[in-house]
Amino acid sequence: MPYILGIDTGGTNTDCAVIDSETRELIGSSKAFTTPEHLEIGISNALDGLPGYLLAETALVCLSTTLATNAIVEGKGCATGILLIGREPDQMLPSEHCCLLRGKLDIRGRERTTMSEPEIVAAVNDMKTKVEAIAISGFASVRNPVQEQKVKSIVERESSLPVFCAHELTSSLGFWERTVTAALNASLVKIIHDFIAETRNSLTAKGISAPIMIVRSDGTLMTENVARERPIDTILSGPAASILGARHLTHMDDAIILDMGGTTTDIADLNNGKVKLNPNGAKVGGWLTRCKAVDVSTHGIGGDSRIFIAPDGEIQVGPERVIPICLSHDLNGDIYLTPTDLLHITGAFSLWDREASLKALDRFAGILDISTGEALPLLFTAVKKRICLACIQATADFEGNDFDLNNDPASLYLLEKAFSNDKREFLHSSFYMQKPIIAVGAPVSAWMPEIAGILHGDLIIPEHAEVANAIGAAVANFSETASALIRPDENASGYILFLPNNRHQFREYEDALIFARSKLSSLLTHKMDAYGITVTSDDIDFEEQEVYNTIFSAGNKKIYVETTITASTVKPPQI
Repeated sequence: MPYILGIDTGGTNTDCAVIDSETRELIGSSKAFTTPEHLEIGISNALDGLPGYLLAETALVCLSTTLATNAIVEGKGCATGILLIGREPDQMLPSEHCCLLRGKLDIRGRERTTMSEPEIVAAVNDMKTKVEAIAISGFASVRNPVQEQKVKSIVERESSLPVFCAHELTSSLGFWERTVTAALNASLVKIIHDFIAETRNSLTAKGISAPIMIVRSDGTLMTENVARERPIDTILSGPAASILGARHLTHMDDAIILDMGGTTTDIADLNNGKVKLNPNGAKVGGWLTRCKAVDVSTHGIGGDSRIFIAPDGEIQVGPERVIPICLSHDLNGDIYLTPTDLLHITGAFSLWDREASLKALDRFAGILDISTGEALPLLFTAVKKRICLACIQATADFEGNDFDLNNDPASLYLLEKAFSNDKREFLHSSFYMQKPIIAVGAPVSAWMPEIAGILHGDLIIPEHAEVANAIGAAVANFSETASALIRPDENASGYILFLPNNRHQFREYEDALIFARSKLSSLLTHKMDAYGITVTSDDIDFEEQEVYNTIFSAGNKKIYVETTITASTVKPPQI
């Protein structure tokens, strides 16, 4: 029986899960520490926890990871050059190596200023000595990519550096966002390339030669070759996999999904079996990208969050991640604890050195000038409040409430009531959890039962919740989407069709529509072929959205503006 192996490489742990490719049932799982400097070691240790016969029958390997997200947040991507065409964005870019090239398109994709090849060659030869990858972004390139394509061909001719065009990564409007997306994509290429290579080395050492797939930020799969070209698509890979895993383990269609890891807690809203995609793209490390991603609310509270005393004397939890004292035995530096240490002190966890955590608690209590018996409940309450705030803020975000609960006095007052003996005022507030909470991740069984009670919500912690991310990776499907846009030409004598890679002129609207559907079908078929999956016309769904303006002064006359045609297909991996 062929198996699918899911591997999730997170900031703290690397998890493995093996499922039956036909029944989708979990067969085995394991965990090991992630080893950031040498990922191969952590992956190999996790694989060692699985029976050999499961590895021998593995037919497909699916990965999820937070490596790209962490690299952007920590600024650890490779040095990237940005070649701009037509204009410079009016906001800061994630690279100091930028060059503006001659050339310009108008908003309809017509060339208004031609390019200078000698200028491009000179810019490339200067930049290639300073950077490890190059991004190209031109104004209005989504309407006509011809100028970006020309620059790319010259970069490839003049250098051996990886090069990426903005129009290849997103068809969304927003010059600055497209430029950021292309630049971050270029900065991540080495990180994801090395991740895939080290994973392959670990698999080869165990005798596994199965194909490797990677979970995208929207919860679908891509091949390792696509991931090398589009590493930006992995930035929310881990949270997307946890959503898939939570739903697979519970078979629920409506719930709040909470994934508590070592570094962060990620929260998503599951409606009718789906988590909506963020319409603005994924925002990571302060950078707004046009990467298609699940709408997840991320908070800096996890099992390894640093608990410390702030300058104002308050107990602070996170967002910084540290190695727990029970694991590091570091009692010589700053005085801190982690939620993991607290669980070791109470005996809820017994993986590492409880005595080291107890010594740190004693020193912590000394700073507060209270006993350890008084300090411990204060620390537990601080952690629970932090998780409660994350749940309340996430729910507010999903409901479209535009405010920050961390700075809202009324909300903080109610939260204090929740932790007091008199919970009546809190329970009559708007902080009810309207949906059940599916909690996954290693620490949730210790923290979430009481927190769910405080939030007056039903709690579900499914069996195997500690490896939900890896399970989610193993059950992910392939999906592709492509869009086209039809607009009247400027003389109202015909129509312009904007496809992902070019534009066409038509006299008749129906001809443009038929051509668009045909080209989008071919594009999806080609993309799925790259995954080894055959797609027929019956497998492709089309959605057409027409936009009109109403002129009230002309008797509510409707004026046609545009039509968006979207084609999509979803298929499971072919084993």
